[in-house]
Amino acid sequence: MNHCEPIKLSAFLDGELTDEAKEQILEHLSHCRRCAETIETWRQVYGRLDELPTNPLKPFFLSRVKTRMQQHSRPLFRRHWSALQKAMAPAAVCAGILLGTLLGIQIKSFIPTLSSNDPADASGYIYAEFLDTIPSGSLTASLISVDVVSE
Repeated sequence: MNHCEPIKLSAFLDGELTDEAKEQILEHLSHCRRCAETIETWRQVYGRLDELPTNPLKPFFLSRVKTRMQQHSRPLFRRHWSALQKAMAPAAVCAGILLGTLLGIQIKSFIPTLSSNDPADASGYIYAEFLDTIPSGSLTASLISVDVVSE
């Protein structure tokens, strides 16, 4: 055994060692005066601590301590997640509206328009081809329907 290992000596006093480890400590203490004095000093301290008066705990003290420990053990973002969600919801809605508007403007500027009613007109053919690929109910379809109605 290494000379004067405080962890093993403390475990010995607390009764946390196996029988074999206890025997090794007792053997060491019989030869090592320094460890024997340390053990005796700790026993005196433990004895005096046991003599101190104890104050009764207030009701629910332990549950309040556990709750606080759990609150502080959670990461910071989890403690403030609901407040962050409440603050970010309006920003997310505004960003969605802005993004939808910008995309709608870009899509509208991309769509070719009919310059005449002539079926041989190339731009009319491209426009007709493009209309067939637009899913019904999409933002682009609603924009096109608004343009057709408003013209």
